[in-house]
Amino acid sequence: MEQVTESDLIFYAPPTIDVVYHIRSCIEQNLPFFPVSIRELSLPALKLPPSGLLIATSGSSGKSKQAHLSLDNLYYSAQFPHSDLIISSSDHYLLSVPLYHISGLSVLYRSILSGGTIVLPGDGNESKVTHISFVPTQLKRFLKTPSIYPNLKAILLGGAPIPYDLCKEAYDRGFPIYITYGMTEMASQICTKLFHPKTGISFGEPLPHRELKIVEGEIYVKGETLFQGYLNLPSPLIDDWFPTKDLGHIGPNGLELIGRKDRMFISGGENIHPEEIEKALLSHPLISRATVDFRPDLEFGARPIAFIATTLKLPTITGFLSEILPRFKIPHESDITLNPTNHTWIK
Repeated sequence: MEQVTESDLIFYAPPTIDVVYHIRSCIEQNLPFFPVSIRELSLPALKLPPSGLLIATSGSSGKSKQAHLSLDNLYYSAQFPHSDLIISSSDHYLLSVPLYHISGLSVLYRSILSGGTIVLPGDGNESKVTHISFVPTQLKRFLKTPSIYPNLKAILLGGAPIPYDLCKEAYDRGFPIYITYGMTEMASQICTKLFHPKTGISFGEPLPHRELKIVEGEIYVKGETLFQGYLNLPSPLIDDWFPTKDLGHIGPNGLELIGRKDRMFISGGENIHPEEIEKALLSHPLISRATVDFRPDLEFGARPIAFIATTLKLPTITGFLSEILPRFKIPHESDITLNPTNHTWIK
């Protein structure tokens, strides 16, 4: 086992075998650690808590915060992720998500607990992969490639608005898609459900060790996976519950999401959730990424704007949206930026 020194507790975390072993050593030695995005220009200078780990998270506010998670949080999150997703010692999990995100750390921790094997992208062991975690953009790219995972048991999908049509395409092609609602503050998954076209984008009931309730339309969560708080910030809890700022309701098939409380805006008296427009855009096979925001407008108060990665032309995009969304939710062509440079995409 690698002996980790204090100077090695804050480190860049690219998806390499060395970083996998380094994180595992920190966990086994019960040392606090902070894996940092490789996009950061320098490692942060801060004092780590006595135990556990920090994960940088910004939500939709854009301001970076460090969420403090305990190893118990990771343990309870990984122990029973879903009855159909329990990893065995013979399983192979593709590390397709970053190790400086809770999604990547969850993949690693599940494998540590189960004795399963981590597969790094491009290491030649793709044929052994049984489990994959994807964000929708990754699933869209995966469905376009001839890559074959003959032993694939499950694709866990989350981390961004999930388009129904994308899940339906994967389902029709025989891929087992488990859609998940989760967040860093709850050590990854909160609700997870096997996708079926008849039930749509519904996330089911909370997983073991988690609780969920709706307060005036906002999702509140707590449980054994709930984080310890943000580093050097006041507690965000209300009566031991974490207000997520996600809006949702409980439907016939469990949790259904509406959008973000802190992203919603009002246009001409109508509530608009950017996530709904993003989902509509991402349902087109030639749109790989989309972010929706708003601009001030003298007549309506606010109007949606969109940033889109695509080869499509503007009239094609607005025509496509007109078949899905009401007119007031469709950005004007002048409010759409195609293939922007230096744009920060919503995950």
